[in-house]
Amino acid sequence: RLRQGSMAISARPDVVAEAAAAQTRALLRHSGREVGTQGPGRPRMIKEEIPPGTSVLEGRYEVIACVGVGGSASVYRARGNDGQEVALKVLLAARARSPHEVKRLEQEYLFGRALRYIDGIIPAIDHGALPELDQRPYITFPFLEGEELDYKLTAGPLSAPLASSLLAQLARVVAKVHEAGILHRDIK
Repeated sequence: RLRQGSMAISARPDVVAEAAAAQTRALLRHSGREVGTQGPGRPRMIKEEIPPGTSVLEGRYEVIACVGVGGSASVYRARGNDGQEVALKVLLAARARSPHEVKRLEQEYLFGRALRYIDGIIPAIDHGALPELDQRPYITFPFLEGEELDYKLTAGPLSAPLASSLLAQLARVVAKVHEAGILHRDIK
């Protein structure tokens, strides 16, 4: 039996990097909302809830920038005390009041931890409640640098060998996720 879940999958981190930002931009485009940019291809949040330079989680992370806002969460680029950059995904206030949405975020964390051994899965690092934002649920993932696939496609179609390679890598990752008993319901 396959369980439904959501997690970040990357066929090639250098091509599908910052997947959370791409996902939120797609959500904004489909919802008809506007998204701005911070430099070439870098989305910005229209209304920041956590300004850059803010220390969060008892000083464990410093927010660098908002990289996207979607229908359920905001994603921030942050730097940990250890110097590691992370994607800090925080549920929006309206979503944080929904037990269903909170449970979905918890499942995303659990799947991201349980499947971290699979090459191509972006592993969840941490989760909990953000005291700086009324105990809103959050997850952290490694922040991936690189060109996003949706931006790469704006320049034109991929070459057949590259498209074939990416699809083969993605199919291998999805097959391993299915072998683990999880049905990914939201591949982008």
